[in-house]
Amino acid sequence: PDEAVMGEITSYWAWYADRPAVHPVTADRDRFEAILRRLRVRAAVFSDSALADFIAHSPGTALPAALVPESAPLPAGVHWFRVVPR
Repeated sequence: PDEAVMGEITSYWAWYADRPAVHPVTADRDRFEAILRRLRVRAAVFSDSALADFIAHSPGTALPAALVPESAPLPAGVHWFRVVPR
């Protein structure tokens, strides 16, 4: 109940997941993971375009290691990640 979800449309994901939602954070690995731990983010959801934008603005233009794909992209172009900060 105290865990959050990260997604670009926070109001929708807060309603859908019935938990707090945070906007995607762009920061270096240590700060990114510190924010994930502090906000207790356990899942992240991105559309195709939001994921591409998030990766393009991430350090090294790579997906942060803390985001582990939960499944193949869903038919609606939604990518679901489990969040595992180190």
